[in-house]
Amino acid sequence: MKWAVSTRYKYFALFFCIAGFLFNYYSCYPGFASPDTIDQYHQALAGRYTDWHPPVMAMLWHLLNYIVKGPQIMLLLQMLLLWGACWLLLTQRQSVKWYICVIMFAWAPFVQNFSGYIIKDSQMALSLLLAVVLMLRIGIKKFSEAKWEIMLCAILLVYGSIVRPNAPPAALPLCFLFAWVLFRDSRRFVKVAAGVSFMLFIVLCNSLQYGVVHEDDMQYPTFKIYMYDLTGIYNATGDNVFPSFLYQNPRFDTAYLRTHYIPATFDDIWWNADSVEVIPEGTKEVSVALKAAWLSAIKKHPAAYMANHADGFLYYLRLKRRNINFHYYFPYACAELPGYQKGRDYCGEIPFEAISFQSFMPYMAPWFWFFVNFILLLFIPFVAKGVHRWLYIALCLSGIFYQLPSFFVYQTDTDFRYFYWNCICCSLALIILIGMRRAE
Repeated sequence: MKWAVSTRYKYFALFFCIAGFLFNYYSCYPGFASPDTIDQYHQALAGRYTDWHPPVMAMLWHLLNYIVKGPQIMLLLQMLLLWGACWLLLTQRQSVKWYICVIMFAWAPFVQNFSGYIIKDSQMALSLLLAVVLMLRIGIKKFSEAKWEIMLCAILLVYGSIVRPNAPPAALPLCFLFAWVLFRDSRRFVKVAAGVSFMLFIVLCNSLQYGVVHEDDMQYPTFKIYMYDLTGIYNATGDNVFPSFLYQNPRFDTAYLRTHYIPATFDDIWWNADSVEVIPEGTKEVSVALKAAWLSAIKKHPAAYMANHADGFLYYLRLKRRNINFHYYFPYACAELPGYQKGRDYCGEIPFEAISFQSFMPYMAPWFWFFVNFILLLFIPFVAKGVHRWLYIALCLSGIFYQLPSFFVYQTDTDFRYFYWNCICCSLALIILIGMRRAE
């Protein structure tokens, strides 16, 4: 079903989104950066990539550096994704209620907080946001009228699905949604086959991106998972499950591991300032031996393994808390990146003060979005049938699939950015629930 949108509403939408884009770009310029950002920027400059982060973001940055070197070009990209999605949403239908919902979404503190942070979490969430909004438009158009939108949607869906290591599970429902939108008049078998094919294509792309990593640039990020679990099991049971080769390093200290270990994060041990080495040499042989010890420890102590991850997941959701800084937003520019404005205090500026002022609210906590994802499933019958209901279901499942695998990976309780996609997909689902009710 199509809704006519008057010229007056279209002009308002265009003005609002251009103003929002310019305001955001200026307030976040040249783009906020963390050590992860700087690492990927240097990879982009050198054209050599590691496997610590999915290389696709650094490869894209490498290409964009031919236009402008620095974070400004990536900030421009992220703002185009956010405000492009908002403009498409506003022009989707003419309704005051719909406009209010979209405007509140665009300026929500949990949407604004990471929109200017140049990091793979933001690029994943904003790419998938625009992809989903494009699917909403494609779903009410004829195939011949939406060819460019389909191509852009597919590109964004692939990029957003491989730019973070745990993004593919979140992409699974969206792949089937994309297939349903493209083949909505076809038989169910065709839709399922198309969805499976597109998901397999994403898995292939995810695998191929690591083909650019040279052997001497391999950093083996899985070592961190292995050491987190081995230390957790050792700490809980007292059973020394570490492989023997680790003791060849005189600075490997199990007493230090036991004293400093907490399930909330392994980062404090991994990057400790006490000269204790817990990072095994990055080679294929070490990877095989460490993985064998890891699997053996889990098989021997499955209860300790599950209890360790359950405790870590509670910290991850911030249901259990430590006395640490929690980054619910990240307004920090870096002098190492071009465009840095010395002396500018982003934290004191009004947009970031508004986010800081709301930091105590429930919607600025990870646990809130984790549970909202499940609660929204209860309202499926209230959404209008057709593309809107399938979109709503896909968004709910995408957020759930995105977070559930985190139970089995090392957690860290320092950053809200790990829930940025949940903030966006739940908010978008709520907009659909309010604006596309079954009665309409």
